[in-house]
Amino acid sequence: MKKANSYLGKVIFILSLIQISINTYSQENQHLGAPIPQQPMFMSRTDEIVDNFSAERNNPNDVSGMRGNRFFIAEWVQGVVVFKGGKLFNSNNLQFDWTKNELHTKYKGQVYGFNDSIIEFVLLDTSSSSDKSTEVVFRNGYPSIGTHSRTSFYQVIAGGANFELLKYWSRHDHEFYEGAGSYVKEFTKVEDWYLYDMKNNKLTYFNLKPSSVERAFPAYTSTVKQVSNSIDGKRFTEIELVSLVNSLNKL
Repeated sequence: MKKANSYLGKVIFILSLIQISINTYSQENQHLGAPIPQQPMFMSRTDEIVDNFSAERNNPNDVSGMRGNRFFIAEWVQGVVVFKGGKLFNSNNLQFDWTKNELHTKYKGQVYGFNDSIIEFVLLDTSSSSDKSTEVVFRNGYPSIGTHSRTSFYQVIAGGANFELLKYWSRHDHEFYEGAGSYVKEFTKVEDWYLYDMKNNKLTYFNLKPSSVERAFPAYTSTVKQVSNSIDGKRFTEIELVSLVNSLNKL
């Protein structure tokens, strides 16, 4: 599809350098350095500056006045952005707005978005209680499906020679009574599962029920059924699903 493994390897290598000191990473020709707003890649998709609090009020993805965190990781984090052509941009200030499926960066205190030249990015999540950071990978370029286009970002949960296991984060809105005659609107994240068949360039939606997982792997039905019969619950857990995909990628 897009040499995913070679790009990811390059990104992981750079991340190891970032964890030592992101500011000492050498600015080679392929490196973009600090964002410059005049460069097209650092403009929002509407060619306007992205304002986290007031932009796109009439957009259906607007969540102003609602409770919830629209950022995948609450704080601005370190990470690497990969552009078409292999150019790389590392930053201490990246934030993914999953409600809009957009990546943001900061330059001199102002928030900017990126245009459609991004093919992948990695965020370093340090929010866990352990001292280790977690690398969270998002990628696009997959076949269009439903309302998702080739520029839609999916979180890469597992990958290999045959399949990539993906999550797309969607918004669920609900309203509840808070007291004193007032109601509060709140939004939360909902995960949708997808499987990308790399050899056939096919993207398939599925849920965690064994029957749905089996249909997602039509060429490996017997193998998936064996795993389905051995799981404890009526649905696959994420760990069981990752284990299945990793095993099929070794075939």
